[in-house]
Amino acid sequence: QIRDAKTPTAQREALIADVLRELNATLTQVCGKHDAARVVQSCYKFGTPEQRERLVGALISGDGGGGGGAGSGAGGPLELARSHYGHKVLLA
Repeated sequence: QIRDAKTPTAQREALIADVLRELNATLTQVCGKHDAARVVQSCYKFGTPEQRERLVGALISGDGGGGGGAGSGAGGPLELARSHYGHKVLLA
């Protein structure tokens, strides 16, 4: 429904807010999966400027989960850039 042109803007914003809230803890982890990376790309494409800022901030800071120990760099932008599908999120 996020990508559907017939979805009203208010409903689309609410859907994106729900998706971002659900993926908040595991955002960088799910960006490594094909289907989830497409969802995140759609959230960026159709989101409000505030939602985009929040999304980019979470991806850049690596606060979207990803696991890994101290100093491992897991979950950060470098790990996303190395990921097969995650780098497509960064390009979006």
